Amino acid sequence: MTFLQSLLATEWFKGFLSGVAATLLGFILTMLWDLWKAGTEARERERSVLSAISEELVANKSALDEDLALLSLELSFLAQQKHIVQPLIPMKTGFWELAKVHFPRKVLDPKSLQLLRDLAFLAERVNYEITSRESYRIHNIPMSNFCGRMMKYDQSLVALLNELNQAIAAYQDAASTNAGRTRNLLSRIRCWISRRRKGA
Repeated sequence: MTFLQSLLATEWFKGFLSGVAATLLGFILTMLWDLWKAGTEARERERSVLSAISEELVANKSALDEDLALLSLELSFLAQQKHIVQPLIPMKTGFWELAKVHFPRKVLDPKSLQLLRDLAFLAERVNYEITSRESYRIHNIPMSNFCGRMMKYDQSLVALLNELNQAIAAYQDAASTNAGRTRNLLSRIRCWISRRRKGA
């Protein structure tokens, strides 16, 4: 009997081998669990970020529609030397900061990224114009050229808000196209796995 055969025949060595095997199995299962858990958490975080971005864009769309209606009404009043007292609603811009910190892989294609960045830039420009217009409206009512200047502010804001409206629509189209591609890819992967299982 060789040394290896005698070693394998001893009880303590069999216990040692089973302990090593159990430890390795436990380690592998722990690693798999951690990978699955990290993937699940990443997907949940992506879903939350996409939901937050979507909610802010929906809020901006609603605010934009209200602002356009107010501006349209005020433009008709300004011709009669009247103006509206109600201030315009500023746009939300937190979606870009959120996207930069936790950028979802589903929107990582260059087109969507550029559209989202342009959207944030436009929203900031709109907010700057709204702030400037509001400041002018509050402090310059007695001026003789007040209505003419307000008309210029309003016309500029209408153009910017329409541009922002188009940018929101373009981003939403790109995001839904991207989500559709992801769903199609996942569907093809599931079909491939299913065919492989049936063939095995």
